[in-house]
Amino acid sequence: MRVARFVGLLALTATCTIGVAASRHTVKCTLHFSTGQTLYNVPLATTQAEQERGLSKTYDVDDGMLFTWPQSATRTFWMRDTWVALQVGFFDDSGRLFQIEDMEANTDTRHTSRQPAKMALELASGQYQAMKFVVGKTVLLRGQCN
Repeated sequence: MRVARFVGLLALTATCTIGVAASRHTVKCTLHFSTGQTLYNVPLATTQAEQERGLSKTYDVDDGMLFTWPQSATRTFWMRDTWVALQVGFFDDSGRLFQIEDMEANTDTRHTSRQPAKMALELASGQYQAMKFVVGKTVLLRGQCN
């Protein structure tokens, strides 16, 4: 998965530090949502290269991936070289989920946020619904990254 960029990192509501992990992403986050759900070990794309690569060329998307930027802007995702279907959720400055896009594997179809987004969370296809995340009602309350 690649992301057309306006790159940077948002300091979630916690401090992110770079750890030494064997996986391709060294920063992992625990995300807490207004629904009471918690996602553990979500990779945080911390560099431009990680954000461009995203979840491409892997079948291991169980934990999804969090993308953050220092300022809100229109964001565009696509699925070139991504082997499994994903969903991307776009979050505003307050952490409110405002849009969910279904993305088919191995396509160049553009999935653009309808309003400025400060964060995006990629999850496996159907995971937003399985977790009962609802546009307008689900809020990313806080994240702890290390």
